[in-house]
Amino acid sequence: MKLLNYVEAVFRKNKLSAVSIVLISIIFLLRKRRRRSKNLIRVSERHLKPVGHGAGTLIELGQVEKGIVELSQNMKGAMKVGLLLRLTGPHLDSEKLSFALNVLQKRHPLLRSKLVRVNQELFLKEDASLRITVNRYLRKNPDSYLDVWMERSRIGAQLNTSLLEIHLFEGDSNSEADMLFVMDHAFCDGLSITNLSSELLKILSGTEDFDTKVSLKLAKPLDALCLTGLDSGFPGSFVRIKKTFKILVSALLKKTPAYYPVGTMVKPMDMAEKCTCNPHTVEVENVKGLLTKCKANKVTLGNLITACFAYEIGQVIKHIGEDDRKLSLSVVADTRKLYASPLEYHHLGFHVSSRQDYQIASESIPDQKTLSEEDFWNLARDVKAYYQGVDEKHPLYLAQFLAPYFTYTAGTTHDTFATLAITNWGRLNIGPEFGSWEVKDIFGLTNNLHMLMPTLIVSSFRGRLRMSNFVSEPAASRSRSIEIMNAVKERMVSMIESP
Repeated sequence: MKLLNYVEAVFRKNKLSAVSIVLISIIFLLRKRRRRSKNLIRVSERHLKPVGHGAGTLIELGQVEKGIVELSQNMKGAMKVGLLLRLTGPHLDSEKLSFALNVLQKRHPLLRSKLVRVNQELFLKEDASLRITVNRYLRKNPDSYLDVWMERSRIGAQLNTSLLEIHLFEGDSNSEADMLFVMDHAFCDGLSITNLSSELLKILSGTEDFDTKVSLKLAKPLDALCLTGLDSGFPGSFVRIKKTFKILVSALLKKTPAYYPVGTMVKPMDMAEKCTCNPHTVEVENVKGLLTKCKANKVTLGNLITACFAYEIGQVIKHIGEDDRKLSLSVVADTRKLYASPLEYHHLGFHVSSRQDYQIASESIPDQKTLSEEDFWNLARDVKAYYQGVDEKHPLYLAQFLAPYFTYTAGTTHDTFATLAITNWGRLNIGPEFGSWEVKDIFGLTNNLHMLMPTLIVSSFRGRLRMSNFVSEPAASRSRSIEIMNAVKERMVSMIESP
């Protein structure tokens, strides 16, 4: 840890040397090769070769996948992803659930694979005997899942076991039940784990709309697929190098953004051990009314949400008066649609990358607590204009830096992070009824306890907009975070109700 801090200090003093070192590191990572094996599916072949159920095949991980796994193991489960389904209906029969999970494993190669180490290197390996872990609990109240989530989310990526675990919370009689899916972010994202939960319910209810006897092929990982979406060929390589170098230099020269409101001082390297990542959640009931207003003002809902949080966080920071740096909001982009051959959502995997951060100076945030509605829509239009000016393929270029970032820097310093990360899961497209079961609610979870920067998960389900801000306490201020979330909700509700 001391070595990492020393390297960071050197980088900040001599940024030209830093650029050279990072570029050499990236080239080394990309050029790394190993001896050929007939039982090894390489990254470049993952989408081509069929993977036989239980064949014992080793599957090469992408560099980003490796980086996230190592981050998870080193930082108490960092970037773990959770999904909660709130159901009503009869108790789930154990045999029926086991059968449905076996069908799901035959469809998804990742679900019948486990993490292994061979000669100190991480691989995935197929295992015919592998079973998805299901744990059952008594559902005492709607928050019964939280303690289990907090416990499981702090466990780093594990070897020789299923990549997915399910926790089922049921009452004494037929009533509401909660089904919690937990998986490392290296092997799923919000969209793919949501689709996975829908497929499980379809199998349980006999309403599947896909061939349960056909296995999907493994998708290429993020870093490999991003390269196919960038400029190729000899001339294209110069364009790619130029843009990549420009992004790298910009990142190194970028000033540290304002911190999210701080609570009790916790050293960055101690956060994973000493912090708890609690969700602060608000809901806006009439998302349709909000979308209508956004359309009338020629902005997206995402533009409005970014503007709301920039303003409300800025208000709190200005009130505290200890941080006059620019706010920086990092908006996560789904890279699937940017690939040369777009990837479908049913493929499990990590396929998100941050777009260029939206920044706003403290002095640009008005002091008055209430803005006119038109002033606020102008702020949302400013967010829209900013992102329209960003290269659409920027997330693909940025993905080239994620492997060394996750492997070497995340969790060691606050300085490279934004004020807030926003990930929009969109409208959660899952049917209301599956045979005897009805989905009453669904929402995402994440483990962000290793960073001061919170992660905001935005989603909508059945006409409700849900915003959950995952804040590392006590490093980040709980009271300030609740204040920000309530202010955002009040502003959105007032915008819906205004004539």
